[in-house]
Amino acid sequence: MGFLGIGGIEIVVILLVALLVLGPKRMVDVANSMGKIIAEFRKSIGNFTKIVEESDSVDSEDSPKKHIRDEREN
Repeated sequence: MGFLGIGGIEIVVILLVALLVLGPKRMVDVANSMGKIIAEFRKSIGNFTKIVEESDSVDSEDSPKKHIRDEREN
């Protein structure tokens, strides 16, 4: 099984159809755009993961929720 449950032969067929529909020049442009989008997505996921890990390591008394609750009480 390959990418998203699609086998290797199916991926090749999809790429060939895309090449026929888009043409060689536009296919390269689309591949570049998709690469940039995927890189940005991975970067965002990495940042999100880092934020979640940092928030897990913060002691419960120093959590932002406690500070917000304290500010509302004053």
